Amino acid sequence: MPLAPAITEVNQLKDHPALARLLAWNAAAIEGAKFDREELSIYVERGSIREACALLRDAGRTITSGLYFVAGLAIVYGLLSMFSLPLQQAIGGTCPVPPQPCAPGLQRPLTVAENTGMGFGAGFAIASLLVGFFGLLVFYRRTVQPASAPPERKIPAIAPPPSAVQPVAVTPTPNSSAAENGSAPEDEPELPAHQEDERPELPPHESTPPTT
Repeated sequence: MPLAPAITEVNQLKDHPALARLLAWNAAAIEGAKFDREELSIYVERGSIREACALLRDAGRTITSGLYFVAGLAIVYGLLSMFSLPLQQAIGGTCPVPPQPCAPGLQRPLTVAENTGMGFGAGFAIASLLVGFFGLLVFYRRTVQPASAPPERKIPAIAPPPSAVQPVAVTPTPNSSAAENGSAPEDEPELPAHQEDERPELPPHESTPPTT
């Protein structure tokens, strides 16, 4: 069966959801498009690639969430089916060790290799659930809002009330005025030196020995 020719006209592909969304956003940023082998390629201007990817990343949220939900159900069903076998053996019993005969309806006990395989299977299943959960968390994370400027004051500030204390005029002293004018201050009178008064000497103390 021959392949269909590729479509390279933007006007013929404008009905495609992804291309229609980009054209509605910024038609000047779309340089071209090509639909070949059931695959659409959109050529975007270099400066608008980031904005175009951010615009298209939200288009597949519904499909991605649905696939994750179906895959999660399949993994949980496999885990339950896998762990149901040891539960059946614990309730119904197992066959005795050969060469003793096995009763009908009983199963042989699990080997060490089977138990190890069940442990690895459970670990990989839980890891896949966590990876899918964190993938959806990154996919649905919110964009960081730019920091808003602080609010400006629109009400004019109130002028402070006039002070009730009146300024007091300070009269300069002669010494301070002379120091401000750069002249030497007047000599102050010197006080006489302090002289100590002579006191009479006391007689030496004489102690009398105790008498018995």
